[in-house]
Amino acid sequence: MEDYYWHGMTTVVYLVTCFCFAAIRAFHTCQATKDELTFFWPDRRMQIVIFMSAIILLPYMMNPRSTTAWILYKSYFPCTYYFYCAALLLCFFGSVKQRNPWRIPSWIAAIVTILAIGPLAVNAWLPEPFLTNEGLEAWSYVIVSVSIIMFGFSATAMWQVWRWMKESSDENYSNEEDFPTSYAQRVWLAPIFFSPLIWPAYIMDSQNVMDIINILLAVSNIMLLLTVLPAWRRKAIMPDIDEHDANFELSEEKINSIISEINTYVKGKELFLNTHLKLNNVVDNCTYSRSYVSKALQERYGGFYMYINSLRLSYFDLFIKEHPNYTKEAAAIASGFSSYLAYYRFRERTRQDGSKD
Repeated sequence: MEDYYWHGMTTVVYLVTCFCFAAIRAFHTCQATKDELTFFWPDRRMQIVIFMSAIILLPYMMNPRSTTAWILYKSYFPCTYYFYCAALLLCFFGSVKQRNPWRIPSWIAAIVTILAIGPLAVNAWLPEPFLTNEGLEAWSYVIVSVSIIMFGFSATAMWQVWRWMKESSDENYSNEEDFPTSYAQRVWLAPIFFSPLIWPAYIMDSQNVMDIINILLAVSNIMLLLTVLPAWRRKAIMPDIDEHDANFELSEEKINSIISEINTYVKGKELFLNTHLKLNNVVDNCTYSRSYVSKALQERYGGFYMYINSLRLSYFDLFIKEHPNYTKEAAAIASGFSSYLAYYRFRERTRQDGSKD
């Protein structure tokens, strides 16, 4: 009897952290998001849905003695967690990179996962189970097969995020949020982290082992929540940008020539209003090499980032005067900043640099 009490209690701990995670992600947000409800991090809604999906595990919490509820509970983690990790990685970082190909594979993976765990959930919730012992044993092969497939899907997601991280180190972005490398480094190996937690109880068919896993998964939920909360994550993913000096010198005449060509392209076409403008976009439309363009911008303005955002700052001041009814958030977005926070940080940075001078 005491064992079943602890089985139920550890399940409560895990489920409470799941539901609290979903509730906090739904209602806890920064002021900018409250002012303009469309400005959500791309993975917020998916996080809410994923963590609320744990509600299907309630039969085990209410009756740990139920065989059907136990089979559902132990199967839930290997069947769903790899999909959850892959979907969240591709949802957030895929949206940040403005890539859409992840959508169709994610939907297909979601359907496969639901079809695999769905019958066990229905079987556990019904007063009279419809799956026989032989059917449950046969379905265990489906769970293992889907888990292996989803591990492959999550491995693909990890590989893709790793590629994006590597790519971001070779590109100069005009907005600090264009790719959150620091955040990616902290979460991209999540499928590997969860592997030792989701398999032991299933393989050993042990509720006592699951008690320990429940506590560890609850702790991981809290750690993930602290990682993804806006105030924490924005601090982590928005480091100061350092431009790399090229190992050569340019004459003042050459710098003027390069800057003139850059201004013709960037200012003339107002390309700085493109939130995702990168140095490579400018280089592709200049007659000078990337090294020359980067060096000229570094010498004249302090780098590509400073150059583009200075133009955005001037545009913002003009825009807000001409459109007094616009919110500062809307004006910042219209000026090419990714958010009002990005505008505010750059404004403060220029003020601090000015005070040092």
